[in-house]
Amino acid sequence: MRRLARLLGSRAAYLVLTLVAAGALVLGSLHPAAPTRAARLAALESEIKCPSCADLTIAQSDAAAAVDLRNEVTDLVEAGWSDAAIRARVVAQYGSSVLEVPDSGGISVLVWLVPSLLVALCAGGLATVLYRRQCAQRALAVVAARAEDEALVASARAVRR
Repeated sequence: MRRLARLLGSRAAYLVLTLVAAGALVLGSLHPAAPTRAARLAALESEIKCPSCADLTIAQSDAAAAVDLRNEVTDLVEAGWSDAAIRARVVAQYGSSVLEVPDSGGISVLVWLVPSLLVALCAGGLATVLYRRQCAQRALAVVAARAEDEALVASARAVRR
């Protein structure tokens, strides 16, 4: 009876797991609706920096240059331009530093990748040093224990004689 209960329990678990996985696949395959014009504008305005302000996006700034650029972006969105084309135009006008998110190519990759690799290498080196030190301490403990055991055996033999 217990075996049957265990078998049914495991089948029920597999059934639940299968239903959860199928539900996740269905939810993951649903495509979100296309972003609205207002959502596209908000996203673009939060990605483009104000050309005359320090560390403010055109959505955050009320400077004349930011207002002009915001109006230009709005006109381009209404004209049917894609987000990538709008970003490319703004970069052509003001340079790559006008984008809040750095580009993912060229020297920018090295600027982000090299420090991460250095941290990983240092962590790996530290882990190696600590591991070797721990192994050496264990080896010394084994040698010390062996010497104590040999002394104990020798004293036991001496008592027997």
